[in-house]
Amino acid sequence: NDEADGEEDIKISTQRLVRFRLCPTDTCSMESAAGCSSGYGDYIIGMDEYLEAYFEAVEQLQEYNCEYEKDYGDCACDGENQGDDFDEEICEYDCYMAKGMEYCVDKNP
Repeated sequence: NDEADGEEDIKISTQRLVRFRLCPTDTCSMESAAGCSSGYGDYIIGMDEYLEAYFEAVEQLQEYNCEYEKDYGDCACDGENQGDDFDEEICEYDCYMAKGMEYCVDKNP
């Protein structure tokens, strides 16, 4: 490919692309590999851009889930009705780990 510098030379390049489909929520199906059969939009973007957006969305969802669980769920370790040896960090750690939300924990207290 480095030697292909003339107009008649064949030039080959590699692009890593991702194709994905956005379906209307009322027609989306987990049973179909296509997801839906009408009213959808197909998109093609670079793999790097797709992966960056995907992992950012996962991180935002995990942050939301951790905050929600801490504020409103079983992991609301506010210390009320607890003994003198109550430790909020240990309470939160144990709760998150029991729920499989280890991504909410920075370290083991």
